[in-house]
Amino acid sequence: IKITAGGRNARAVVADAEGVITFKEQTELAAQSTDYTETVSALNGGKVVFEDTAVITAIGTGYVYGVSTYFYDSSVTEDSSIDFQKGVYINAAGGTAISAAGSAEGIVTINQGSAAGANEVVIFGDIESDIKGVVNVNLNTAGSVFNGSTSLYDDGVIKLAVTDGAAWRLTGTSSVTDLKAAAGGKIDLSGDRGAFSTLAIQKLTGTGGSFIVDNDGTDSDKITV
Repeated sequence: IKITAGGRNARAVVADAEGVITFKEQTELAAQSTDYTETVSALNGGKVVFEDTAVITAIGTGYVYGVSTYFYDSSVTEDSSIDFQKGVYINAAGGTAISAAGSAEGIVTINQGSAAGANEVVIFGDIESDIKGVVNVNLNTAGSVFNGSTSLYDDGVIKLAVTDGAAWRLTGTSSVTDLKAAAGGKIDLSGDRGAFSTLAIQKLTGTGGSFIVDNDGTDSDKITV
């Protein structure tokens, strides 16, 4: 399945008002705009499910979102969710790859419950979680990488697992609720174009992971737990 959207407000797939959209085969979705780009969205209790691998591309010079959950009807009690059950490639470089918020909960899950080495996950762009947002991403192959920063607002939650040779390359100061770094997973703070970044972790777990930081003798990247 391949869908491409354009125009001033470019949206490739929208699940609204508790609607459910399920992709059962490999999927390529793209959106491009000079104003507002949002390739996949689930709002007001809507749900999008990817049962096979997916490629998500968001290109624009204005607001750019790869996948997002949100709401404009605060009376909705059903969760809005986007679920990638296998591997995914999200390219929203320079924008926001994943954004989560909800009236009930806004949930984005990627590669949950899969065996190590099974599904490759590649994310270019930032991750943010706001009011009742939950983002849960599992990177567990040597080819899996997240290249971006993370931001928490209000009671948002971001859970990242970086294991089995996968890598998170931070592009700026970031905060996460839960971080698992294990089995050769790499957390690299040195890719922020010569700046010094801070990574704030509320809960850190795992053994065998590594952290790479810049240090010029007078200042350095920082990790707080």
